Amino acid sequence: MPKEKIPTYHQTHPPDLATIDALKLEGLQPANGQTVAALFKLRTSDREHLSGLYRRAEDVCYAEQPEADLIDVDDEVELSVALKRLAATLREAASGF
Repeated sequence: MPKEKIPTYHQTHPPDLATIDALKLEGLQPANGQTVAALFKLRTSDREHLSGLYRRAEDVCYAEQPEADLIDVDDEVELSVALKRLAATLREAASGF
C-alpha cells in the first residue's frame, strides 16, 4: 500500500495549520490520535528546522484532555523511580538463570 504524500511548506504555511510550539502558546495541543497534516521547513541564515503542522480545527485545549492523559511532574518522577526499581529487579532475576 503506497504511503500518502505529506505536503511540505517552506518558510510560511496556511493559517489553519500550526506547529506544536505555536499551539502551546495558544493553550492548545493536538487531539489524541491526530496525525501531522503537513511538514514545515524553516531556513534561517545558519540552520534549517523541520517540524510537523497540525490542523487547528482538530486541536483541543489542555483543559479538555481527559485527566488520565495528563501526568503530574511528581507522578512522572515516581514513575521513573518505579521503572528503575523494576529494571533492577528484572536484571537481578535474570542473573539467576
